[in-house]
Order: sequence, then structure tokens, then C-alpha cells
Amino acid sequence: AASYFFGWELEAVQLAIHGEMHESDAIEAPPPMPTNPSGSARCEPFKGRGGAPRDALASLRRGTKRCESVSPLDERNSASYLQRDAVPLGNVEKLKNLNAQARQRFKVSRSSIHGWGLFVKEPISKGEMLIEYQGNLIRASLADRFLEKYTRLGIPGDCYIFRIDESIHVDATMAGNIARFMNHSCEPNCDSKIIEVGKGPLDKHIVIYARRDLQVGEELQYDYQFALGGQKIACHCGAPNCWGRMN
Repeated sequence: AASYFFGWELEAVQLAIHGEMHESDAIEAPPPMPTNPSGSARCEPFKGRGGAPRDALASLRRGTKRCESVSPLDERNSASYLQRDAVPLGNVEKLKNLNAQARQRFKVSRSSIHGWGLFVKEPISKGEMLIEYQGNLIRASLADRFLEKYTRLGIPGDCYIFRIDESIHVDATMAGNIARFMNHSCEPNCDSKIIEVGKGPLDKHIVIYARRDLQVGEELQYDYQFALGGQKIACHCGAPNCWGRMN
């Protein structure tokens, strides 16, 4: 293995190889290290690295054509960056706020329509986004199997499976939020809509909107839009135009 012969550093060895050193071969001594009054360079103020003064650089920038003209798009982006509160919230942010405020805005209580219902705790304006219908996402082909399973296990309550599209349903039976307690009405005060927060198959959400102004104590109701036919499901909404059945 290679090794280093420390004897090369001895003065006698260097003289034998290179001879005596002349004045022209003398190595200049390095300049003395700067002294710091405070004893440490970290404690000294930063004096910069030289170059043009800051004011001069600023004047040069102001004099360039690039900085003189700002397009409307740049102005809009700058305003959006500096004043983010003024930018309308996207659907993702709106959904987060909905889910966080649901318990503060609504309460679950006994309903004169059927079982339990969802009631308003504060005044709501027409068109407001109220609450998201949450639950487990399941394939549409498995919906009937889940219904049979719940019946076989004797799970009390009604069906809480909401159809998003032809392939995906939301099952709120075991893992839903308070939106599942909303009852059907033939003259509803709310509408259910599907909104998308992305382009993926799982980016669709069911959201409830206020169809009209709502007062404290009103029960939230929407049209279940069950397919017509099959075994009759009675409706007890009490609306003047009630069909007497949901399907």
C-alpha cells in the first residue's frame, strides 16, 4: 500500500536535494490576519462586498424599460399574491370550511317528517353552500350487496347510500356525517348538487345548497329523486304538493 515518508520534511533532507535556499527563492510571508475589536468576526457588522451603492442600483433598475411597463396580468397576479383574502375560495377550501362549521350551523333533532332530521341554528341566505354529504365511496355494482349486508346484520335506520354517478356511490350508513339525517320533501328548501374538485374519478362531492332563505329552527329537506316504480316508499313531508310516495 502507498505510504508517506515524513522524512522529506526534515531540513537536512531538503538541503541534500535542493541545496541551500537563496534570497530569490524565499517565500513571502502571508499578510497578517485582520483583527476584530470585539474578538470575533461574527460580532462585527456586515460592511458589504463593494460594488455600486444600493441607491445607484435602484436607479439603474428604475431606468430600464422592463421595469417601467407592467402588464395588467402582472398587476393582477401581484395583487392576488399580496391580498390573498380577496381571492375567492376554491371548492376544496369551501368544503373544508363546510365540514368544520357543520356542527355550529346545524343540529340533529326529532323530525315530524320521519325519525331524525337536520335543523338550522342560524339564518341562512339563498344559494349558500350548506354541507357536504360524506361517507364511504363504494362501487355502484356493490350497492345492493351493502344493503343486503346491513339488513342481515340488523343495523337499525334507513338507507344512507347516495348515488354520485353511474359508477360511484357514497355510503353514509357506517361512516357518514350529520348530512345523512336530512329528510326528503316534495317541496324542498335545499338542493343537492355534484361538484368536482379535480379530474379524477374520486374528486366528485355531494353538496347541499339552500334553495331559499332559511330561518332558525327550519328543517333542511331536499328531493331524494328516487327512481319511479318498485316497492312503494311512503312520503310524510306534509307539503301541499306531496305525492304521498318518494318513488
